[in-house]
Amino acid sequence: LFLARCPFTADDLSSDEHNLYKTTVKDHFENSYLNLVIETHLNADQSNGVFLTEKTFKPICLRMPFMIVGTRGSLAYLRSYGFKTFGHVIDESYDLIDNAQDRLNRLIQVVTDLCSQDLDSFMLQCTDVCKYNQQRLVEFNREQRQQLPHSLEQYLNDRLGIS
Repeated sequence: LFLARCPFTADDLSSDEHNLYKTTVKDHFENSYLNLVIETHLNADQSNGVFLTEKTFKPICLRMPFMIVGTRGSLAYLRSYGFKTFGHVIDESYDLIDNAQDRLNRLIQVVTDLCSQDLDSFMLQCTDVCKYNQQRLVEFNREQRQQLPHSLEQYLNDRLGIS
């Protein structure tokens, strides 16, 4: 019965619009305390690789606290690019768990515990990190655009033998 009713939609955005971190449905974010980012991969085909998409950057763009339901090390990977996470108010130990199911179970427990707290106080404690991350995203985008010509040239040299 469930599958017969699929696909389910939460908005009227096109596939292209969903894949842009700037495109959002305000109603989904305006009355929320936390964004649970459901990344494309929870286990990256058991390769232990980290795979972040526009989904991770939407709450950053909107100055929202977030947790990533993704591959092991997703938060550490994000921090390696200069972003901050919310370890000062959220137990982020879930991000270090190897087994995908155990990682998901721990994340669910962390969210459950968080929901029993004063969420207005939680939001206040996240404000500085949210502001910082939004500014970092602007800088990160600028850096990526500046590196693109060099990256393309390097790719052509390395992969295709074109100089």
